[in-house]
Order: sequence, then C-alpha cells, then structure tokens
Amino acid sequence: MSAVKIADCSALVLGAGPIGLAVVQALTLRGARHIIVSEPSSAKRKLATKFGATHVYDPRTHDIATECLDLGEGEGVHVAFDCVGKQMTLDQAVSATGRGATIVNIAIWGGTASISPNNFALAEKRYVGSSVYTAEDFREVVRAIVSGESFRSVL
Repeated sequence: MSAVKIADCSALVLGAGPIGLAVVQALTLRGARHIIVSEPSSAKRKLATKFGATHVYDPRTHDIATECLDLGEGEGVHVAFDCVGKQMTLDQAVSATGRGATIVNIAIWGGTASISPNNFALAEKRYVGSSVYTAEDFREVVRAIVSGESFRSVL
C-alpha cells in the first residue's frame, strides 16, 4: 500500500482530544491544504484552530460529510483520521472521503464496528489501523518539540 501524500491534501480529523490535536499539528507541519476537524466541544474546537485546523465543525450542528464534500468540490477529502472510535465517526469518515482515499483508525475502540465492504471496494478506499509509533516517529516528535515547530501555531 502506498503512503498517503499529506502535502497539499485535504484531511478530516474526527475528534480534537490530545491525539486529534497531535494529528492536526502533524498535518500542519506536513503542508496539508485543508485540515477539517469535527469536534462537539467548543473549547477543543478553539484549540484545533490554534493548532492549525483550517475548518472546524460541531458534528451536532453540521453534516461533516457534506462539509468535506463541499471543500473537496464534490470529491471528498483525501484522508480521514478517526481519533474517536465510534460507529458515528467511522461512518462520517467513510462518507467524507473520496475515491481512493485512506481512512486511518487511531482510536482504540471499546467495542465492534460495522462496515459495508462495498463502500471500500467500489470507491477503492483503504482502512488502516495505527496504534504504535516507530523509533523514527518518536525522534521526529522530540525534534519538533525541541525546535518549537509543534507549538508554533499555538504560541
């Protein structure tokens, strides 16, 4: 499987807790064009904006998939990061992503989820899990923290 090209992509981050905010920072540093965050907490939405999100929505009052489709000119986002781990956020990720997109599950689920395989097969989408970092990932984060890069948009 090929890696997701972040530079100039559009990305959806579902959840703006510590992991979601870290994803926003990583996307910002990697040059994502649109970083859309879905988060019900107004305090966390404000943080997401400070951390680099370009569009922030409350999923209780906005249709996240429609917002992503509009920003992607009907095509949807290139990549979605589920940092929540609920059926609703998985469904939003599937609906908001375009043909050939990647959905990255970062959340640790407390139960099971249901998917429609046709949503992946017919649109050639990928669903990947990520729960551990490599030694190089850890070194890169430490370098970013030491240099101040990871906090540039917050300070």
